[in-house]
Amino acid sequence: KPLTVIGPVPLRKWLNAYKTVEAIEFEFVSNAKLGASAQWTGADPEKLLADTEAGRLGVKISTVEVKHSCKHACGVLVRAPPVPPLWQGWSVVYSGDTRPCEALVGLGEGATLLIHEATFENGLEADARHKQHSTTGEALEVGQRMHASRTLLTHFSQRYAKCPVLSQVSNPGVPQGEGNTPAEPSAMVAFDLMTLNLADLASLPSVLPAVEALSAQEDWIDYREDVE
Repeated sequence: KPLTVIGPVPLRKWLNAYKTVEAIEFEFVSNAKLGASAQWTGADPEKLLADTEAGRLGVKISTVEVKHSCKHACGVLVRAPPVPPLWQGWSVVYSGDTRPCEALVGLGEGATLLIHEATFENGLEADARHKQHSTTGEALEVGQRMHASRTLLTHFSQRYAKCPVLSQVSNPGVPQGEGNTPAEPSAMVAFDLMTLNLADLASLPSVLPAVEALSAQEDWIDYREDVE
């Protein structure tokens, strides 16, 4: 069965051109028909995805325009339904390249996992605004305002040899508990070739100290320099 591809219309033109080089079969769905503009186009997101694997599993996909200099930049929400008594359902939000975005916060309210770009370190807010990206602290704040259970930071600038040390970030992604005491940390940093099982989300922040220690080693820094 052809692969279902969801994205901006220009992507379909690129895929059609690529078909002349390699035989690929796909069904294309414009992400605009899965977002807020769907009400104006008369599109029915559930019908559009009904014949796809996501539709058969009851998974819903929604997109929203985000704040980035690149045209057609969008964030996406993937939401799976509950299957009692196995699980209560889950939702994953991916920001793509963006400044902190109210539309994304609203789309992902209560998300199980937010994957958000954190291109710039704290203190480089002016650069982040100029290039339409987010700082580490801004990304963590989006996760807090979204009430995401876990926030995974990614898309770090190659100018930094080390991963962000969240304990040194002014907004460490730690919501305040009762009595104004910090609750459990909810954030983690992504790294190359990382895979993540949603069943491991509860223990995800406990891995952070090991990742931060690893990134401080010379071998990690040499690897990043080789990539650059």
